Amino acid sequence: MKVTIHQPPFIGWLGFWAKVMQSDLFIVVSDWQFSNSSFEHRVKVEGSYLTLPVVDVSEKKDKFPLLSDLMVKPTAKQVKTLEQSYLRKGCKNTEIIEKVISVFKKSVNQEVQLVALNTQIMMILLGYLKPNFGVRFVHKETIEAINGMTEDKSERLLMLLSEHTSNYSQYLSGGGGLDYLDPKVIPNIVTGK
Repeated sequence: MKVTIHQPPFIGWLGFWAKVMQSDLFIVVSDWQFSNSSFEHRVKVEGSYLTLPVVDVSEKKDKFPLLSDLMVKPTAKQVKTLEQSYLRKGCKNTEIIEKVISVFKKSVNQEVQLVALNTQIMMILLGYLKPNFGVRFVHKETIEAINGMTEDKSERLLMLLSEHTSNYSQYLSGGGGLDYLDPKVIPNIVTGK
């Protein structure tokens, strides 16, 4: 069984969707720490980043907030960028793009939970791709319990794998996975590198 674990990205990129579509099980985790350099709040559109404005989280002193606590405030300009990039260039799949844009439009100039927005968009795209695998969502309590047991990222990932499947054969990681994962703790890591 091939398994991938990921936080819900903003729209996603080709490598993310390729990894997900190769999986037998896709585990979605929304309670990992947020990083400004990550892709939970940005996506590359025609060579430039479309970045959702993050609502001030300065009250979370000395650490990054959890992704599930993060609020964003999409703008009308961002909707226009998506429309101009995907609807006016002869896109073959305009109905799916229109669904994604309509979700985005409903959030314009409002503070919305980033995870909820990303999950809604991700589910629309998964519905279009019609994958032949299971999707499981990991809840905050599970992540808090695992985080309390160990600080090691590889051990945390192994605990998630163990909780959701007893027979994984490969863990599908992103290209940078080997930079922080220990193959002695998680055997059979397959990366995009």
